[in-house]
Order: sequence, then C-alpha cells, then structure tokens
Amino acid sequence: MVGLAGRFGSASAALVFAGSLVATGHGDGFRFLRVHRPGPAAAGTGDGSGAWWVAVEMALDLGRELVSTAHGRLYVHTDGRFQPDRGWGLPPAAAAGDAAGEAVPTSGFGSASVVEVVRAAGLHPVVAGTPTEAVVLLPGALAGGVVQRALELGLSVRYRPVRLDPLFDTPQSAIPQSATMQSATTRSDTTAGPFGGGRVATELRLSAASAEPLPASLLVALNHDPFVLLCRATGDRLLVQHAMASALPDPLLAGLVDADTWVLADGSFGCWRLVGLGEPMDAAALVRLMDGYRLEAPEQTITAPGDTSLRLAGRPVAIVAGRTSGVDIDAALLDDDDLASIPPLLAGHPLAEIAVVVRGRDRHLLLAPGGLLERLPVGEPLYCLGPGPLFLPVGYRTRPRLPPTARRALFGVADDIAVVALPARAVAFDLHAREPVWTLWAGPGPELDLQLPPEAVAALADVDTQVTPRPPEPGPVSAPEPSASGWQRARELLKRVRNRAPEAPSAPRTWLDDALEAEFADNFVRAAELHERNGDPLRAAHLYERAARRNGARTSP
Repeated sequence: MVGLAGRFGSASAALVFAGSLVATGHGDGFRFLRVHRPGPAAAGTGDGSGAWWVAVEMALDLGRELVSTAHGRLYVHTDGRFQPDRGWGLPPAAAAGDAAGEAVPTSGFGSASVVEVVRAAGLHPVVAGTPTEAVVLLPGALAGGVVQRALELGLSVRYRPVRLDPLFDTPQSAIPQSATMQSATTRSDTTAGPFGGGRVATELRLSAASAEPLPASLLVALNHDPFVLLCRATGDRLLVQHAMASALPDPLLAGLVDADTWVLADGSFGCWRLVGLGEPMDAAALVRLMDGYRLEAPEQTITAPGDTSLRLAGRPVAIVAGRTSGVDIDAALLDDDDLASIPPLLAGHPLAEIAVVVRGRDRHLLLAPGGLLERLPVGEPLYCLGPGPLFLPVGYRTRPRLPPTARRALFGVADDIAVVALPARAVAFDLHAREPVWTLWAGPGPELDLQLPPEAVAALADVDTQVTPRPPEPGPVSAPEPSASGWQRARELLKRVRNRAPEAPSAPRTWLDDALEAEFADNFVRAAELHERNGDPLRAAHLYERAARRNGARTSP
C-alpha cells in the first residue's frame, strides 16, 4: 500500500475518483483535500475552478489506473510532500519533484467535506427513467390535488410533514460552484421558494402495485410544476431531483451521506437536509375530507325461541363511483340519439365487421367479441365486471364488493342475458336479439331480376296452365290430365327457380358468435384462441390478459 493523492481540475472529476474508490473497497480511507497555500503545481488548471485533491492509501498500479480514468494527475506521498508520479515503474524518489518545482508540501492542505465537493460538482441533466417509487416535496396546499390524481391512477400514496434545513451552511464565496447549484445556498438561506418561509413542506411517497413503473405522464406533469419538487429515492437518506444526477452514481453518493437525509436539486429549489416530523400516513384521507358512515351498534334479532344470536342485516348493493384504472372498454350503452350517430362513426371502420348491437326500448347495447378496445365519442363506456355479460360504467364499482357468485345471483346474469348495472337502475338485454352493427345503416338489398331463357318461361307458363284449377264444364267430357312426363318436368323447373329466387338477408353464424358466447361463459382462453386463429392478435391478447387477471384474482390470498 502506498500513500497516494489524485489532483483533479474539477469537483466532478474528484467525485468520479471517489466513486471508483468506494467501488473497489477503499471507501473508508480516502479524504478530500484543498490547497490553502497553493504552489506552482497546485494552483489550478487555468479554468478558475481550482484543484481538488483526494488522498488515499492503496496499491500504486490501481491508483494510477483510477486517477487516469478520472482525468487527474497522480502524486505519491513521500517525506511530507506529494511527489508527481511518472505513470510507470517504481514510485518517484523523495526529491524527484523538488528540482522541477512540482512537489507539493502536505502542510499546505486542508480537509474538504463531502458536502463541499458535492456542492461544487453540482447536478447535470440526464435521461429520466420510470421508477417504481418517487418522492414529492410540495407545499401542503397542493398535496390534495396530487394525491387525488395518484389515487385515480391506482398508486399507493403516503405522506408526512418534513422540515427542510439548508444543506450548505458555509459562505458561498468559499467554494466554487457549478451553474446548476449556483443559487442553491442563497435559496436555502432565504424565505423565498416554493416551500415558503417556514421551511416546512409535505412529503408524498408514490409507489405502484407489484413493483410496476409509475405512469410516465404523471412524472412529466409533476416535473414541470414549478411548485413541486419530484425526486427519486436512493436508500433512506438521499433524494435527487428527477431527470438530474450528480457526477457520482446514486448508490455511491448515498454511501457518502453523513447524516440526516440529503435533498439535491438545482438552484430553483435548493439543496436541503430533510428531517421527518412523524411517521408516514395513508394519504387517502387528504382527498376525503368529509364525514363517512356513522358507526352504529347492530340490532339484535331473535331468530328462534331462546336464540339470542345476532344476525346482521345485509347492506343494499349500490353502484357507486370508484377507481377503475386499468380497465378496458368492453361495450357501450347507447340511447336513441347515440344509436343514430353510430352509422357515420362506424361505416367503413374495421369495428363494423365484428361489432353487434342489441336494441332495446330506450337503451341499446353495443359490444364486440374481445371488447371494443377503444372509446367512442358517443354512449357511455362500459367494462365487463363478470361473471358473464355483467357490465358497469367506467369509473363505477359495486358497494359492497361482491364475489362472482354473488354478482351472478343478485343481478340475474345469464349467458344469454346481458345486464348493465347503472347507479339508478339495472337494464337487461336479450343477447339472442343481437344483430350486426352494419344493419343500422344497410337496408334491404336490390330486387333481383331473374333472367330465365325463353324455353324456361314457356315451360313455366305451360305448368301454370296445367296446375291451375278450372271450373267444371257441362257434359260428360272431363279435363285432360297432364302426362307423367309433364308433371316431372314442371317439378324440376319449379325446384330450380325456387333455388335461384332471392331470399331475405340473414346473418349466418360465424366464429365471432362462438367467440362472443365463449367470452360470456367466462371461457376467455377459448375466445382468445378463436381470435388468434382468425388473425386478430390484439383482441386475443386482450382476452388472454383478462383470463390472467381473473385467475390471479381467484388465487390471490
């Protein structure tokens, strides 16, 4: 092991070298140094930022590699001086740098704190990722709106009040700073800024279920709000502004945090030491500032002589507003005006090939095998809650929540009866009456002019003459009977003509009917296989996803 020191022209380079030391197991033995009485070799690099030094004991060959990687110059500690290293061979001799005036006395150095180096290095923009957890610092007046949006997206939100103390309490003129943190100290030491004069803010911790990434749209919106500081959390003691980074990677920077929690941000927010004022709490209460259901003791009901057991009365099932994030559009409920708007919307649309409509008295149901998979500008969008064809409006749920068997029994759902549960009523549709949606704008076909050859027309006239009954004539002479060959020829002509006569238009049964019936029977895999086999992978994927969600709900604890 050799006493080494790396000299760097910027605090960022010194941080990069420090990160390499931590990564190689030398994180406990290095020190940041600054020259108090600079000599010729330590007077800076000509860019005005001064020189930053990092001293450590380690193997010479590894030190040479790490210092050169960070674009620094290596010195070896010998007899109270830092002697410049040649970069190869043995360490320099004790007086090797004295003659050239490049040796630096160690007595001219003073220690620099990690906070000073991080402050001078500043932050730089980076490509923002999609974390699974984020921390938001904002004034309390804005917390309710952010929590409301996060809950609508199905996120878990916890909050607590925090106190923000200035991270940099040394004079600003003592340390050169990068542009990204130029005003960090002045902002922290004044009462200006989004967090107000009290330096107390609200911390929100957002997280998604099953370690899924947070919605990118929410992150972009929060990051563009000038009164909100969006951070990514590294461990329990480091918060870094979203889409910004230090020269040191987050895990290594977190290892250098000395105490409390650091908040690193650009000059518009400042840098702080964060102190929590209590334990995090569920943030759902921030958007439900009203009285809930009063607590009452259940009445005792005597069910038999001498029986004093309690029987709780069932609560009426209601359709109430609730979060339905992640659901797909499976159908649409239309009124008469909406039904009249469907032809110009779907004529020529691929959905017209598979969608069906069930007409009712004043309400109508539009659905398609595999779901509509898109929002129409008319009607009320529905999602299939199941089991079978039980639909609810998007943004609504049952209260209380019911298992599938209870939903089927209470709503009267059957494979051939579709039920749409609305907040005020439930409407049912006979699925046997469904018809292709194109029948809304396609009327009867043209009348066919059957082109028969002249001999066929004459033969038909002859048959008509022979089979038409005649009134009896006086006298014993009876009407001549047609020959057997004439009857045979008439039957054949009539059969041929009838087979070629136009019939009323009808919709023959297709694989789409099989897929829709399999879907209503909760056999999503069978329905998906039919769509996949017939070249519709999008609807097949949607049905496979519904099958996976249904199976996951059945097996979850």
